[in-house]
Amino acid sequence: MSMDLQYDKNKKILTCLCKGPVSTGEFKASLALMVSSQEYPPAVDVLWDVREADPASFDISLVGQAVSIRQNYPQRGDSKLAVVASDDLRFGLSRMYEMMTDEMPQDIHIFRTVADAEQWLLH
Repeated sequence: MSMDLQYDKNKKILTCLCKGPVSTGEFKASLALMVSSQEYPPAVDVLWDVREADPASFDISLVGQAVSIRQNYPQRGDSKLAVVASDDLRFGLSRMYEMMTDEMPQDIHIFRTVADAEQWLLH
C-alpha cells in the first residue's frame, strides 16, 4: 500500500491517503511517523482516506491487527480520527475499527466524504 502523509498547517489536520493493498506493517510505520514528526504534535488530528485502498485486502483480521497496533502508540492520545470510506465494504470494516477502539481515548468517526470528515475534525 502506498501511504501519503500530508499535513495542513492551517487546518492542523494530517491526511493519510491510502492507495493499493492494505498492510499492517505500513499502518504501523505510519503511526511511528506520526508520533515522531517535528512538523506536528504526536496527537495531531488525522483524516485517513481509504477510498483508494484495495478492497480485497480489507478483512476482520486486518481490523483486529490495526487495533492492536494502535494500542502501542499511547502518544496519539485523545486526538480525533476521521476515516473516509465511500463504499460499503471499507465503510463497514472502518466502523468495526471504530467500535473495537471504543475504550481508547481517541475519538473516531467514519464518513463517506472528505468534506464531512474535515468539518467534524475542525469542530
